[in-house]
Amino acid sequence: MKSKCDVRGLDFSFADAGDGPAIFVIMIGGAIVVGAALVTEVNYQPPYWVHAVLWIPLILIVTLRPLRGLKSVLIALQYHHKASQGKFVPRAIIRNPEPFIAQIAAMKTAFARGRIAKVNASGRQ
Repeated sequence: MKSKCDVRGLDFSFADAGDGPAIFVIMIGGAIVVGAALVTEVNYQPPYWVHAVLWIPLILIVTLRPLRGLKSVLIALQYHHKASQGKFVPRAIIRNPEPFIAQIAAMKTAFARGRIAKVNASGRQ
């Protein structure tokens, strides 16, 4: 993958699909191939060489074809949802959590009384 968009100049350093596309493809493709093989075996009981001729090409098709597109979809979702690396909790919270717990309790009370509007993850009401 390129490090930067040639047209708009967007930096792709945030994008890391990892093993996500492969996992989705393996699970979905495996379900398709195993389901089709089971239906074929139960209904027709073909010899083993027929299974090899049918399912090896199908495995390659349903796993290799969608990988690139699924990686693109996962990177687009990361960009859309502003996903980023996980961050460690500051040590101040771990050492002395009481002020933070009190602040959270006050916010819950204010929310319950209707003083704070419900805000979703993007910051919109």
